[in-house]
Amino acid sequence: MPKTASDFAASGYTEANSLPEPVMVFSETELQIFQQARLARDARFDGRFFVAVTSTGIFCR
Repeated sequence: MPKTASDFAASGYTEANSLPEPVMVFSETELQIFQQARLARDARFDGRFFVAVTSTGIFCR
């Protein structure tokens, strides 16, 4: 991965040829458990999942 602006220009690096983001598939039951944990602010789930609003760039636990 290029480290400087000139490295980016010389390499032809773009987001289009970067690695795709991992995709995780959860069952409906798991999603319900995550939702309940989030609403209850259950500390047992700290660091296990996160919720993000991509349009604002704000990430919340």
